[in-house]
Amino acid sequence: MACQFGEILTYLDSNHVDSNFPKELNHDFIIVRHLGKGSYGEVWLSKNKKTNRKNAIKCLTRESRKFTESQKKRLVDKLNKELDLLRMLDHPDVVNFLEANICKPNSIYLTLELMSRGNLREFLIDGGQLEESTITDFGLPKLVNDDTICKTYCGTPLYLAPEVVLSVLRR
Repeated sequence: MACQFGEILTYLDSNHVDSNFPKELNHDFIIVRHLGKGSYGEVWLSKNKKTNRKNAIKCLTRESRKFTESQKKRLVDKLNKELDLLRMLDHPDVVNFLEANICKPNSIYLTLELMSRGNLREFLIDGGQLEESTITDFGLPKLVNDDTICKTYCGTPLYLAPEVVLSVLRR
């Protein structure tokens, strides 16, 4: 970053430990700051200590809700499907899943490619416009082939394409 007096440098202490994160995560990453929050967890900006590359750490938590055993199983199955799908994808408009770092009893930490424009919802509220957007969340994944007919509308209504909304309203 530059200013009228020259360049501004930011120093990150690679020995800093964030007590809110597992020691294994602190070993490999510097947790820089909070980026956002969703239904099941939070996203943090991090920097890989070995590569010096910025990443997003997605922390999925289970402790905020009381789940039955069957609900826990469904959530784990859902997460595994999402991770399997992310591992298979290699596309410029899909956030790269880098690795599942740590699994703890009440949380799972995932390392994802950092999207420089940040939270899509906030970007759109601030008046931003995109011709195309990068997909970051596959919470309801389903692998299909040419013979599969999908009949369920799902996802966040705020992000549905206008033609999808119109087709549902016409029913």
